[in-house]
Amino acid sequence: MNWILIIISIAVSLFIFLIFFNAKDVKARSFIKRIEDYAESFSDNKKFKKSPEIDLFLTEKGPVQILGISVKTSVGILVFRIILSTTVFVIINIPGFFLGNNLYLISFIMALILYFLPVEVLKGRIKAVSKKISNELPESLDILSSLIKAGLNLDQAIDYYSINYRGDISDLFKIAKTKIYEGESPRDSYYKIAELSFCNEFKTALKIIVQSDMVGNPVNKVLKDLSRSLRINQRDQIKIKAERLESSLMMVIFVFMFIPMMVLFLLPVIPQLKMIFN
Repeated sequence: MNWILIIISIAVSLFIFLIFFNAKDVKARSFIKRIEDYAESFSDNKKFKKSPEIDLFLTEKGPVQILGISVKTSVGILVFRIILSTTVFVIINIPGFFLGNNLYLISFIMALILYFLPVEVLKGRIKAVSKKISNELPESLDILSSLIKAGLNLDQAIDYYSINYRGDISDLFKIAKTKIYEGESPRDSYYKIAELSFCNEFKTALKIIVQSDMVGNPVNKVLKDLSRSLRINQRDQIKIKAERLESSLMMVIFVFMFIPMMVLFLLPVIPQLKMIFN
C-alpha cells in the first residue's frame, strides 16, 4: 500500500511540477487557462467571494508576478494558490514515505503558509501603492491650490499637474484625463481614480474637492486646509511610531543588556548562596 501511495505521490508531484514550472509553454498555458475558466464559472455559480481591492488591482494594473508566475485574475490567484500548496504538500510527504516518518503536520503547515502567501504578497503591493500616494498627497494638494489661485479652474489645474509633474498621483490624473476623453464625466473619472489609489486619504480629499467645486466653494482654500490637515495627521503618525519604537528599544535594552548584566553580577554570589542554603 505504501508503494502505491509513493508512486501516486511522485506522479502527481511531477505532473504539478511540470505544469507549474513550464507555464511559458503554450500547451501548459492553455491547460492552466482552461482550469482558470472552469474555476471562474464555478466561482460565479457558487458566488465565490472575491476581494474587491485585489480584483480592481489586477484589472487596472494588469498581470502581476508572484514567485515567478504571472497572475492575471483573482480566480487565477486561487488556482495558483491551490497548485502551489498541493505541490508542496505532496512533495514534502514523499521523503516521509521512503523514510517511514509521518510528515503530514509539517507538509500541512507549509501548504497552509504557501496557500495564503500570494494574497499577502498582493496586499503588500496594494499597501505600498497606497503609502506612496499618501506621502505625495500633501505636496500635490499644495501645487493644485497654487495653480487654482493663479487663475486655473479645477480641471485645468489637474490637467496641468498631470502633464508637468511626475509621480503616482500624476499617473492617476492621466487615467482620469483619458476616461474624460472617452466620454465619462469628470466627477465619475475622479471617483474612479480615487478607488484606484487604494488610499483612503486620497479618496476623501478628491471627493471633498469635487463636491466643493460643484457647490462653488473656494477650492484653493479647501486644498490648503486639506494639505495642512494631512501634514498634521502624518506628523502625529510619525510621533506615534517613534513612541512605539522607543518602547521597543527599551524592551530590547532590558532583555539583551540589563538581564545579562544582572546575571554577570550574580555569578560570583551564586556559590556563596549554595553554601548558605546547603
